[in-house]
Amino acid sequence: MKIDDKIINSYKFNCLKPCAMKVYFQFIIKNEKQFIFSMDELGANTFMSISSILAGIKDLNENKFIKIIGKGGKNKWYNIYELSNEWENE
Repeated sequence: MKIDDKIINSYKFNCLKPCAMKVYFQFIIKNEKQFIFSMDELGANTFMSISSILAGIKDLNENKFIKIIGKGGKNKWYNIYELSNEWENE
């Protein structure tokens, strides 16, 4: 799936740690389609805020739950607002 350019342009920021060229994340929204992106689409020296990606996915609301699989991923279901807050505070 191609990521909306608007999301990439609005929410990328410099990596604090060395970033791998190939890092895939899957955002699995319960009962909906998967949202997938690759670091290749952002560039090797950039990263994307988890909460910002969530903010960029259309039609998310506080009743939806999401699972992230990938670098830094936590393999359990989160309420999207709890998840955003957790990643912002790390």
